[in-house]
Amino acid sequence: MFEGKVNAAMRLLDETNSGDVLSLSNEVLEELLKKHPASPPADESTLIRGEVPFVDPAVFAKIDEASVARAAMYTKGAAG
Repeated sequence: MFEGKVNAAMRLLDETNSGDVLSLSNEVLEELLKKHPASPPADESTLIRGEVPFVDPAVFAKIDEASVARAAMYTKGAAG
């Protein structure tokens, strides 16, 4: 993953995954909470206050399955 090889990482996970789902025990819950701590409060400078800016729906009207597929073909690695 650090080298951006997402496909290789997914393949490794698929090969090593037994397909079992853990039951939610206290131990599992504690591990999940360690890995996913509560988020800090939002920085006030990043919040939009007041009226929500208008975005013309026509901007999104041209987005269809083909345009998403074309855009996806130009992505590579985890950053894409």
